[in-house]
Amino acid sequence: MTSDKEMLFPEPFGGGISDVEFNRYPECKWLRPLKTKNIFLQLHNGIGIDVNLPTGYEFYILTHHLEPPDNEWLTKQSKLTDGTIIVLYEGHSYNFVLPNVIFLPYFYRHHAFDKMIEWFGVKVNKNINNKVSMFCNRITESKLITFTAIAEYMGLDNLLVLHKWLEEKNIDQPEQIHHSEILELHNTFFKKYHGTEMVIDDFVNRRDNFQSVTANPWQPSYQECALHFTGESISLSDISENIGDYQYPGPHLSEKTLKCLLGQTAFVPVGQFDTYGHLTQLGFEFNYNFDTSFDSIIGDHDRLLGIVNLIKQFANMSKEELFDGTRESSIHNYNHIISGDFYDICENINQKSIEQVLNIIESKIK
Repeated sequence: MTSDKEMLFPEPFGGGISDVEFNRYPECKWLRPLKTKNIFLQLHNGIGIDVNLPTGYEFYILTHHLEPPDNEWLTKQSKLTDGTIIVLYEGHSYNFVLPNVIFLPYFYRHHAFDKMIEWFGVKVNKNINNKVSMFCNRITESKLITFTAIAEYMGLDNLLVLHKWLEEKNIDQPEQIHHSEILELHNTFFKKYHGTEMVIDDFVNRRDNFQSVTANPWQPSYQECALHFTGESISLSDISENIGDYQYPGPHLSEKTLKCLLGQTAFVPVGQFDTYGHLTQLGFEFNYNFDTSFDSIIGDHDRLLGIVNLIKQFANMSKEELFDGTRESSIHNYNHIISGDFYDICENINQKSIEQVLNIIESKIK
């Protein structure tokens, strides 16, 4: 069990509005006047939930921040209850549609940034000694492909971390991979790198895998490298048979991305599609000196291939070229956070969604 002091996000809560400790969930204080309504709350919901929503409620309000919505679980809940399920999430639902489920944008990232600043401060100390960095703690397909491409095309003399933590569910089978270069990198990883440990500090997963440690933007991997590959927790966008029928909400962004933005560190998003586009809509900018169009590719392997091609390009660039060509955007993104501009954007979006929720409840009760 983690605590609020160790994580950027509060512990999940499930129950009625009258049972909420609003001092722990101040971002939800707007719900307090609804305590007489027939509403069930599931705050800071996650993936892999094995408990169904209780029946008999007219409305269910779910917030998702630490993890994205669980499509399979939501689909099941929509069939088990006649109530309206309102999902408040920082990403997009795209074409994932359920008959009694409403998705609305709702942000907690600005609060997460405030906590990061409280924990770690805002002092930037750039000393670029390496081209790139990447962490591969929990191994997934996107991480192992990216790690192997960096190792093979750019060399192991970058700040790379590799651990042994691998679960089969997170790895593609060779027959699922249709790009020959992606398949070759996949096979190379298991021939040359899997089972080895590469570390740059004394990080111990059981002891240190909490955001009070991992969210620090002033680590060497961010302050001493021109570019960071994020290795996000969620990398799947298209989970359908037909490319383009993407159904996974996103892009989900964890501290892996947030600390790049706060740390003035340029990054390549190894995660769900449209990370740059989504953040640009929120006032960030990515006028980098390389092609960022791979980010808009929906197909997961196609997007990965775009990242691999970038890595080949970076192999022929100096660390100074990478750093100088991304510096202006990185400074802008840092200032966008500490100035409070990003906070205001999030609050404005949240307020509009709050008004929509209240209107939905009011109209249905009438």
